[in-house]
Amino acid sequence: MRVMVKVKTLLKIILSVLLVGYLIYSAEPKKIGQVLGQIWQNDRLVYLLLAIGIYIISMIIFTLRWQILVRGYGLVISTLNLLKYYLIGLFFNNFLPTSIGGDVVRIYYFIEKSGDRTAGFTSVLTERLLGVASTLILTLLSLFALRDKMDDNLLIYIACSLLAVIIVFFGSIFNDRILQQVERMVSPLKLLRLGERIMKFIKAIRFFYNTKEIYLKIVGISLSGQVLVIIMTCLLSQAIGLNVSWNYLFLVVPVSFLVTMLPSINGIGFREGVYVILLGQIGVGKAEAISLSFLSILIPMIVSMGGGILFMLNKQMPKNKDLEFVE
Repeated sequence: MRVMVKVKTLLKIILSVLLVGYLIYSAEPKKIGQVLGQIWQNDRLVYLLLAIGIYIISMIIFTLRWQILVRGYGLVISTLNLLKYYLIGLFFNNFLPTSIGGDVVRIYYFIEKSGDRTAGFTSVLTERLLGVASTLILTLLSLFALRDKMDDNLLIYIACSLLAVIIVFFGSIFNDRILQQVERMVSPLKLLRLGERIMKFIKAIRFFYNTKEIYLKIVGISLSGQVLVIIMTCLLSQAIGLNVSWNYLFLVVPVSFLVTMLPSINGIGFREGVYVILLGQIGVGKAEAISLSFLSILIPMIVSMGGGILFMLNKQMPKNKDLEFVE
């Protein structure tokens, strides 16, 4: 099992490297360097610094999204601690492309702090699912607006399918009849108390059955955080002197959110392809499009380095066996 996961990760890395390599080659590395060099001209560095600030604010907003669920379970963990776990998780996602992702690390630290395994798993996974749902909503709106600039509707079908899966998942959990059937199906799973743990997880999500508006609140907060990420990209376009309407970028960037879900390392390769295709529709060159995409990846990496520092300074260092258990 572990070998398969490692092979899968290796294939993702190879795919991302090949895609990025091809795009850089076709855009000419020298041109990309010239575009990125414009950041240091005409006081454009200020746009880069503003973009970093905006991204940090978006991370705080995403942390508050998580905090809502945590408080809903009656647990008291400070926003500062949750932000620390969020940044450490971001560091793992960006710099350690292994089978152990940032969410696994977040769950680990949450359990260490609260002692509540069920809430740890459920709060992180529910927050992640609702975050994906808000991303898909934003992406679908963009895809419909851009459909005349795309060759086919494949991405629309993918986004609709993924959103439908999430809606069906939550709808099924809140349906008493379906829940009873699921419980009958998983009850015989005694190995590692799997059946019991599955039902614990499901019932933890159902905890908010009578306060479903909490999910709408989380989706709303997610959308506001993602809008800030789009604004960050708009500022980065100014940093490299790219004359593109912010309105158009508000349509392009959400589509790049969707392709990060494809099999790759953080969507690297696919994201650049989206920028090249969609920005090319309005006359933006490959070098400029790839440069903008690179910068949109660079900012989270810069911010997540703070998570790496927090990870090294943290007194409670996770052991491999503990992370494997969470995974």
